[in-house]
Amino acid sequence: MKNVGFIILLFLLVACHNGSKETGSFDEKILLTGEVYEKDIISMVPVHFKLIDSTFFLLGPDRQSLIKILSEDDASEIGSFGSFGSGPGEFITPYFSSVSIKDSSFCLYDMSLSILRKYKWFRQNGVFTFNNVEEVKFNDENTVISFLHKMDNGFSVATILTGQEKPLVLLDRDLKIVKNFGYVPQNKQITDFSFYQGCFASYGNKLVFAMNDIGYIACYEVTSKGEVTKQWEHFVTQPIFSGDTDRFDPELNRTGFYDVQMNNQYIFCAYSGKEMKLMNSGPGALVPETLLVFDHAGRAVKSFKTDKAIGRIAISPDANIVYGSYSRPDVGIVKYDLSDWLKEN
Repeated sequence: MKNVGFIILLFLLVACHNGSKETGSFDEKILLTGEVYEKDIISMVPVHFKLIDSTFFLLGPDRQSLIKILSEDDASEIGSFGSFGSGPGEFITPYFSSVSIKDSSFCLYDMSLSILRKYKWFRQNGVFTFNNVEEVKFNDENTVISFLHKMDNGFSVATILTGQEKPLVLLDRDLKIVKNFGYVPQNKQITDFSFYQGCFASYGNKLVFAMNDIGYIACYEVTSKGEVTKQWEHFVTQPIFSGDTDRFDPELNRTGFYDVQMNNQYIFCAYSGKEMKLMNSGPGALVPETLLVFDHAGRAVKSFKTDKAIGRIAISPDANIVYGSYSRPDVGIVKYDLSDWLKEN
């Protein structure tokens, strides 16, 4: 079962307002050369990774543990957590739903088990201890969700596979559906939303959703009362639909976002923009080499061309440093300091 979990995790890696829709407009790309951690630290690209209190939490980077914990300074391994499998407390297809420095906690949602688990961690004398403090199951028998993100205000959001009329749902603390919302760029009724999956990021009440297969990104305000208001949306590239059936043609379109993160000022996006037909060129052909930065108001701030193809990103909370996981020609982590570029804004 552990091998099955890793196969599904690899699949997940390639599956992250009231005004009018606009096309995001950026100036010419700025070439970024990153600082590479020299150590042989991981054997495969993580499904997710987060920077928490100067510590990397890498989800699914190898077969030895669920999460590998590394020091931000030199990427040395300082701990691990969990395991893949179908036994008690194990995971099949997990990913981070939230992390919180305030109470030293993180949540993992397992798409196969439909379970959200919250853990608190403690570190004493260099040793990490983890306690499972909460477990909630999604039980709506008519709806299938995939990626779930937990916000600071207690609500969660998730992408829909089937069972709803729109691609996103708002969930309460018990994972009961509060609202179905989101945008689909097709002029027909959709029942299968597998094409409209994506990645979430949030800061306070602001929620960002970026689609994987389309260059579409949107920002919502989610209040403590569960009211959802679209603040802005952009098409970095416009999707092309052809024929009387309004069919999406991979031969004519470009891949969207692999990951999105945000801090108190900016939204950071690992954006591919590569022609979908390149997927036949081999593994990693569509992995992003573009890092886009928006501000919270949706303004296009900077576009960077990275020297590594980075599929997953993590950010420092305050310093505008972006870390990327890369897989070519080897596997590792690269650091990009954007402070000088962003201070002029």
